[in-house]
Amino acid sequence: MKRILTLLTLVVMMGACYIFNTNNIQAASKKTKAMNAYKEFLAAETIEWDGSEYDASELEFLTADIDGDKVPELVISYYATEKIYTYKNNKVKHVLQGDFAIYPKEHIVTNSKLDDDGLKLDFYKITKGKAKKFAACAMYYEKGKKKFSYKINGKKVSVNKFDKKIKTTKALKMKFYSNTAAKREKVLK
Repeated sequence: MKRILTLLTLVVMMGACYIFNTNNIQAASKKTKAMNAYKEFLAAETIEWDGSEYDASELEFLTADIDGDKVPELVISYYATEKIYTYKNNKVKHVLQGDFAIYPKEHIVTNSKLDDDGLKLDFYKITKGKAKKFAACAMYYEKGKKKFSYKINGKKVSVNKFDKKIKTTKALKMKFYSNTAAKREKVLK
């Protein structure tokens, strides 16, 4: 009986190892496919940006695993505005555009906007190739007085509740690379 239990335990452990290794191999394969797709995307002569075509060589890029699936997203920058792309269904897909800070550990992207109304900061989670805004805060002036607004899932909340929900550590240092063939080959592995 003891031998049967030992053998059964061994078989279960081998099965678990197989499943774990299969998932890692699939993630590595998807990562390789994504990197090759990003290389091809960036190698185009032009890239669409806000309805216009721009010389792709003027763009800069970086990669970061923003959503935590072990397959990095592509972030491209053009004159201090960024776009995030992901690899989904064997295609490079645009997800979000703005002025970002990326928190890879929490899988959060913040997008800041400064306009005549004040400063706004939107918080996004990127999952399954889509960006979902889940929180926002704003600083604005009303009748000459500085005011603050906090929202989670579209509902106003106190600053304390907001701070409990939004826990970020260190933002990714956004080191962009020139969009050259040599840099694409070096970075997109």
